[in-house]
Formats: sequence, structure tokens, C-alpha cells
Amino acid sequence: MIAISCNQILKIVRDEFPDSPDLQNARLLHKWASSPNSLIEGLHKPVLILLPVDLADQAEQNSIHFEDIITSCEVKYTDSTSLRTLAQAQAAELGLFCMWKQVNRCSYVAFSLCSSTLTIFHYTRGGARVSECIVFTPHYSSVS
Repeated sequence: MIAISCNQILKIVRDEFPDSPDLQNARLLHKWASSPNSLIEGLHKPVLILLPVDLADQAEQNSIHFEDIITSCEVKYTDSTSLRTLAQAQAAELGLFCMWKQVNRCSYVAFSLCSSTLTIFHYTRGGARVSECIVFTPHYSSVS
């Protein structure tokens, strides 16, 4: 498996399409940020949040507001029923506050990752949907 960053993908696209002004000016709009020690408006500490790229680079220094958050991921380092329930409650709380502050937003997608179990949550103003747990097995490669 080859790991490639978003910046490397942008460079490849720019190299492959030098005559396209739209692709030459492409840039990242959002970026995942980790701010586990910072409360958002004094209420919640999510593990990962997707923010506009200009805010993501300063997530630790600046205060983040619910209006800024695109999506979130709650991470637990082990998997148990109680931790999955806690992650779902935390995702629901964050989704509620984001949709409350972003009045033109009609849905919010959040994730929880408990060890190797991924769950996707889709919150709307009419209710919530939760995916089946997606269990994946990480493949480790030895470094020579």
C-alpha cells in the first residue's frame, strides 16, 4: 500500500494538467485538526475535527467555535460497548451544537473510531441514523 498526502495529490494534478487554470489554483479547503485539550465554547472536547484549512493550522492557539466545524471523529483506543455508547453520545452532542449554531445546515456527519471499529453517524433535523459497526483489521508492514 502506498501512502500519499493530499499535497502530493495536488502536485500531481497540477503537473498533469498545466493548461487548466482551475486545477492550477486548486487548494485544500478543509483539514483534520486535533485539539483534545481545548474546549469548544466551553462545552466539548472532540478528538478530531474537520475545519477550514486556515483555522486547522491554528486550532491549538485559537478558540474554535461550533460554526467552524465541518465534521468530527471521536477516538477511543479500545473497543467496548460502553465506549461505543459514550462515543455516540459525544458525537450526538457535538452534532446538536453544530446544527444549532449553523442554522442553514440540515445534516451533520460524525465518526467514531473505537480501536478498529468505525461507526458513522448521520444526524438530521428529523432524527439520526447510525451505521453498522465497520470492523477493519490493520495490516502492519515490517520496516527494513
